[in-house]
Amino acid sequence: MRLPKLNSRLISALTYPCQDLLWDTAPVSWYDGTVRTLELASHTAVWYHHGKPPVPIRWVLVRGPHGELDTQALLCTDQTAAPVQILQWFVLR
Repeated sequence: MRLPKLNSRLISALTYPCQDLLWDTAPVSWYDGTVRTLELASHTAVWYHHGKPPVPIRWVLVRGPHGELDTQALLCTDQTAAPVQILQWFVLR
């Protein structure tokens, strides 16, 4: 079954088709050394591109709770990594 694109999951607080998967808040160490509280939603999927083998991934949607940050989608091939850890790796890059 083809899942909806990540940008379509931003329309609602619920992330279809996982009706029990809600946005969660988490404190995250930020670029300037401060700690910010952000909203995260995450799940696993298979990323497929025509002509390439499928790759299992964990996706993480990240947004500011008051709209102060643009929403971003992060992808990670380590499906066991926690969403906060994936975001921390992204901040450290």
